[in-house]
Amino acid sequence: MGGHPNEIWADEHAAALVEKLANGTSYAQIAIELNEEFGTNFSRNAACGKGFRLQVTAPKKIKVPRKKRERTRLKTVKPLPRIEEIRLRCAEIEPRHLTLYQLELGDCRYPFGDGPFTFCGRLIMDGKSYCGDHFKLSTAKERTNSEAVTDARARRMRGINFRKALLEGA
Repeated sequence: MGGHPNEIWADEHAAALVEKLANGTSYAQIAIELNEEFGTNFSRNAACGKGFRLQVTAPKKIKVPRKKRERTRLKTVKPLPRIEEIRLRCAEIEPRHLTLYQLELGDCRYPFGDGPFTFCGRLIMDGKSYCGDHFKLSTAKERTNSEAVTDARARRMRGINFRKALLEGA
């Protein structure tokens, strides 16, 4: 039987299957070609089953031996002792220390603190979220890696605390 319950393997279908197998064609491709050639509806599994019942197999594929690769050992390097001292950066201004709910549309959103954050609250630059001093601080080129990591953590915590504050206020 073929892919459809009423599909019968005629002798010419079986002969074409054996011929295509001998040429190294895959069962999936054989099913497609038989269906196009004879207008049948054979599936790949139907072609596999008929090949099994006819006791024919596809010719063995030639296996190319793999080239052996030379393994190189990686040398472990001990990390250098940390010489750089982590220093927190802060603009030389006095913030208003506003809470999230006290912030208004034109207030600087630069955060302060580790626990409940307060924000700068000074007048922002046009089109920015920070006042001039904090904008310069956040875009400075001479930042070290540890300062960038500290700033990234602070930004992530701001997002977490912002969502928490919204949930608590709801």
